[in-house]
Amino acid sequence: MSASHDSQPLILIVDDTPSNLEVLVDLLSAHDFAVSVAEDGESALEQVAYIKPDLILLDVLMPILDGYATCERLKAQPATRDIPVVFMTGLTDTVNKVKGFGLGAVDYVTKPFQHEEVIARITAHLTLQQLRRRLQESEERLSRVIESAMDAIVTLDEQGRLIFFNRAAERVFRCDAAHAIGQLCDRFLSAALRDMIFADDEAATRAMWVPEGHHAIRADGELFAIEASLSRAEAGGRTIHTLILRDMQERNQERLRELSARMQHDIEEERKRISRSLHDEMGQNLTALQLDADWIRRHCQGLPSILETIDRMKRCVEDSALSMRRIVADMRPRVLDDLGIDVAIQGLVKDVSTRTGLEIRFSCEGQVADIDDTMKTALYRMLQECLTNVTRHAQASAVQVMLLANEREIQLTVSDDGRGFSPQTQSKPGSFGLFGLGERAGQLGGTVAVQSAPTKGTRVVVRLPTNGRTLSTSNAAAA
Repeated sequence: MSASHDSQPLILIVDDTPSNLEVLVDLLSAHDFAVSVAEDGESALEQVAYIKPDLILLDVLMPILDGYATCERLKAQPATRDIPVVFMTGLTDTVNKVKGFGLGAVDYVTKPFQHEEVIARITAHLTLQQLRRRLQESEERLSRVIESAMDAIVTLDEQGRLIFFNRAAERVFRCDAAHAIGQLCDRFLSAALRDMIFADDEAATRAMWVPEGHHAIRADGELFAIEASLSRAEAGGRTIHTLILRDMQERNQERLRELSARMQHDIEEERKRISRSLHDEMGQNLTALQLDADWIRRHCQGLPSILETIDRMKRCVEDSALSMRRIVADMRPRVLDDLGIDVAIQGLVKDVSTRTGLEIRFSCEGQVADIDDTMKTALYRMLQECLTNVTRHAQASAVQVMLLANEREIQLTVSDDGRGFSPQTQSKPGSFGLFGLGERAGQLGGTVAVQSAPTKGTRVVVRLPTNGRTLSTSNAAAA
């Protein structure tokens, strides 16, 4: 027999005496508890396999499987070990009570039942169980926050041994938590920092900033400057010390990346402004010169020397217009803003191929991401840099440019059949402009991979995340 559970606390009563079951079911139902009953230990174990009661009232003396054995089996299972068990018994001797507590019971109620006592004990233990669950949930949330923190968090005991080491600490110290826990902190913290942590100082009992100039030690022995705070607390009768620190080298690199990204953004904005000004103002002026030259030519027929001068002037204006268009395209191609990255790349490939005589093939597959202006610009600039490297250094006769995209990433691949280079040359800072490629990609959360060998050509693969935003494109090829 059972009552509706829903949001009511569910109590499982286990007793082989029907009259006891009837009394308890009526009592608990009257106090708004949901109730389920079992007449022996085996039946109770079967029930808890598919219902999870909030508390179990368990008779001690039952045939076949008594209350002690039932409790022992409940506490042996991870799914049921945390359910509070309250024994019901007519036995009042201390030995039997101690035995029950030793098996994991939380309390006893004696027969004959005192109704107020039964309700009071059940209510008290349900409240305690609810508080334990809330505490466990709070600890789990705190643990997730600490583990996901960007700053390294380490905790030391009174002897200076590490007792906690979060994921950021693993990254900063380059050491797994499994290897760090239990180690003395002198392996990771400088002597001056240790002296500050363990100073017999009232101020150290509060959270405090660590002055600049302190260092920590990576697992490989490398010293690094830190920005940190520390605190001391009493827990479980012992003193624990918590240090929250940030690798200043990482922070400085992050600031440099942010500064570089802002500078590139400002440069692109200035390029855009200048290219528009050139296109609009200089373009109009050159067009006006063309029209004026045509007018003069029409009105100077029969004057060969003037006509010859006019023709030279027209050619000069035409050359200037071509140069201006090339400069504008290099600074900021209008097509990039108007028609998208794939069309802009086709135009760049065609222009480089025309100017250099290189055979350059371009293909586009999949979905090109509906990316923002920053990523479009980065892709275009990285392709410009790759093609510049090819024309200046590769001595190639053919180049393949491929744009592949899906909902996760956009991939730009540039392959040539040129002279290639050795891994040693590739590893030199700034070689063939590869450093700039990696920096641009890194600012957008992407990567650059380079494969090359002498006489085997070079392959550069840029991968940038698209954050799931896509836009259909058509396949294209240009020679």
